Amino acid sequence: MEEVTTDNAMIIEEDAIEGLHLFGDKKEMTLFKHLNRTHTKIGEKMIKEWIKQPLIDKDKINKRLELVEGFYDNSGIRLKIKNEELAIIPDLEKLIKGINKSDLESIVKLYEAVRISKNIKEELKEMNNKSIEKEIIEPLEKITEEMEKFEEMVVTLIDIEETQNHVFKIREDFDEGLQKIRESHKKVEELFEKCLEQAANDLNIKTDKIKIVEHNNNLILRVSKSNEKEVKKNKKYTIIQTLKGECKFTFKEMQTLNVKRDKLKLKEEEINKKFIEEINKVVEGYKEKFQELENMIGYIDCIQSFATVSIDNNQGYSKPTIYESEKGIIKIIKARHPLIENNSINSFIENDIDIDRKETRFQIITGPNMGGKSTYLRMIGLCVIMAQIGMFIPCSEAHISICDKIMCRIGAGDNIVEGMSTFMSEMKDTSEIIKKSTKNSLVLIDELGRGTSTYDGFGIAWAISEYLAIDIGCYCVFATHFHEITGLEKRVTGVINKHVEADIIDKQLVLKYKINNGSTDQSLAIYVAEWADFPHEVVESAKRKAKELDLDQPDSKRKIELFTNKIPLLDDEIPQITPEDILNGKSIISQFIHDYKSTPSDQLIPLQNKYHQLLLSNPFLKQLELISLK
Repeated sequence: MEEVTTDNAMIIEEDAIEGLHLFGDKKEMTLFKHLNRTHTKIGEKMIKEWIKQPLIDKDKINKRLELVEGFYDNSGIRLKIKNEELAIIPDLEKLIKGINKSDLESIVKLYEAVRISKNIKEELKEMNNKSIEKEIIEPLEKITEEMEKFEEMVVTLIDIEETQNHVFKIREDFDEGLQKIRESHKKVEELFEKCLEQAANDLNIKTDKIKIVEHNNNLILRVSKSNEKEVKKNKKYTIIQTLKGECKFTFKEMQTLNVKRDKLKLKEEEINKKFIEEINKVVEGYKEKFQELENMIGYIDCIQSFATVSIDNNQGYSKPTIYESEKGIIKIIKARHPLIENNSINSFIENDIDIDRKETRFQIITGPNMGGKSTYLRMIGLCVIMAQIGMFIPCSEAHISICDKIMCRIGAGDNIVEGMSTFMSEMKDTSEIIKKSTKNSLVLIDELGRGTSTYDGFGIAWAISEYLAIDIGCYCVFATHFHEITGLEKRVTGVINKHVEADIIDKQLVLKYKINNGSTDQSLAIYVAEWADFPHEVVESAKRKAKELDLDQPDSKRKIELFTNKIPLLDDEIPQITPEDILNGKSIISQFIHDYKSTPSDQLIPLQNKYHQLLLSNPFLKQLELISLK
């Protein structure tokens, strides 16, 4: 099995863990919950670790994928291992923790784990798969062979047949002293039966109406309440307890036998204790082997779990083709969101993902709210993670270059606990992205700049997009409500525009949930409100206000175009701005982003204060109101 550490694993930041719904509470559908079809605690624990730390080594990823494929192709054997072996194997983690103070039952459970592992090994051989032979069968065989003496010891010392009745004891024929004690114990038990017969005769009660029962570690007699009078009449017998439906009693001969019985039990316990101490010393020497066995069982459980999820999905999962990072592609045909498709009443709309480092590394997604932008972003992140943990993914075909990190800014929630505004929360998140992402990172941004004014937000979103696309060159999918950012496509190679397909039919919004190439230049927010059954008067008021504030009006549009260099630098409608002002303004923005990248999160407020006057002193920036950090 491969050893995974932070040095050889993909880094998934906290925002990505939360934003992609990798883990969560029991009610929430998460990637972990979706992939976890394990039967063992170690298997469940291992899947969590795999999701937290996807692989970045191509050979290791392909090794897992080949194993999953082997289980996928041998479904009958997989089900037998899953339901008949893994479902009953003891909890090795718990047993290993107490390995130096095990009782006979725990030792038998360790023995059972080895026996079941051997069964699994033989069943895996039937798969006739070279990868499974090399990666699972051979290591498992080595472990179980080295534990043969442990098995022999258990069979020699412990009565395995009796364990079927949940009786755990040392074999009688192993120790002469123990054998004599047990023979004496049997004689005492026979004498208890004679006591029962004697009481039946004395009380004139049928023997099947009297029972020998245990009370406070002693054996006594019990009859029904209706026979209590006979017991009371005979002074030979002492009533111990009277309940609603029964009467418990004893007499001198039974009390004497109980004393003998206790002494025999004590002697047997002393002998057992010595044997168990010696057995534990031997078992402790196998601790490392049991840990290896535990890890191998967990590994098998994870692989079968991945195969089970892939097979059980009606829409079909596909084995991805993995490339080194240098290849620079993330291409997934007919991709589906793994968490939504199985919980959706309607069929999930498939979308293609086509990201290429040279031509399409930075993708700007525009379109209406509720149109599927966030789902599309999450789908990309989840598919890449699934591929790099060695899992088949929900699509018809996939070609994925290894990503070293996944970083997300999904949602614009305020950090109320820390008293952080939406704007500062956005700045903190994007600061981490700028600092930590590399050209091999996957960055997913779902809206940016919503925590401040429109022009402020647009300016920040533009500057950060430009920095990620040019300076870092990472894979980035950026969903935004700022349609004007689509202008970046014409300025930077590798930037492309995409949009969520939606139609207005009879003044009604029809969402298609399909991602198409090209940009959309219209905001459909009001139609979304109408679609969501907002009151008619509210919708009409919004339409009137939108016309008043329309960004397509000349004044607003020229401000945006000035920033993106779509029109000449000087314009009669925007006086007192020179080409030098524009160059200086852009220089200030670039320096701000540079400093922003190198500034710790807790020092962002001082950085704001530092640039506040400088930004306001530039006519170009002031006119556009790009930064408003008050």
